[in-house]
Amino acid sequence: MTVEISDGISFQTAILCEEVRPEAANKWSLLGVFPGGLMVPSLPANLRLGLYVEAKLERDYKGPIHLRILNNGTEVAQIRGDLDSKVGFVALPIGSLVAGFTHEGTIEIEVGTDAVHWHHLLTRDLLTGPPPVA
Repeated sequence: MTVEISDGISFQTAILCEEVRPEAANKWSLLGVFPGGLMVPSLPANLRLGLYVEAKLERDYKGPIHLRILNNGTEVAQIRGDLDSKVGFVALPIGSLVAGFTHEGTIEIEVGTDAVHWHHLLTRDLLTGPPPVA
């Protein structure tokens, strides 16, 4: 997966999980990774979501990175962070945020360098029902 969000800035990897935690030696722990769709017992539901993204910078970048979460096309959360990095690969972890969902369908995550031009990062199904048996 490669998503070009601006000239010389592309996202290479995106993993949706419940939480991203910093570890020693510039490592990250991802907890509760969602490999496919998300199952909730009923709606509306508040979900704790984390996101681990790796970006490739082909130029130095200092500025904002915007991310928004949609439920069937309706925005349910938006956050902004600032990035100041040199050419190379950089991790952009979103530790954990809570977003409210009201409808079955899709969860979409979009990203951009402003809050106007959005680029699709990933989509997951959101379904209601009993939790899967382990």
